[in-house]
Amino acid sequence: MYDGHREKRIDTGLRLGGALLGGASSLAVWRLAALHLSGPHPDPGIDALFLAVAAFLCASLGTILLTQGRHIFDRIELGERWRTRLPHDTGGLR
Repeated sequence: MYDGHREKRIDTGLRLGGALLGGASSLAVWRLAALHLSGPHPDPGIDALFLAVAAFLCASLGTILLTQGRHIFDRIELGERWRTRLPHDTGGLR
């Protein structure tokens, strides 16, 4: 039996999670801007670096989830060039 409603629910949940991560990214950017790091030699500190990393990761993951949804789990076919090759059998000679 095909459960299409489950796939739709998963897709909606993943896209909603992406939107929430986008919102978290915006909050991190606003907090980073509120630190007023300006002047000739600003010392960002660990909190500013943490906010910048959080903003980048949340924006990146949020964009992927928002645009792809459940399709992030789709299988793809690799070209022959990128497949793993086993070493050739030398016939017992070394």
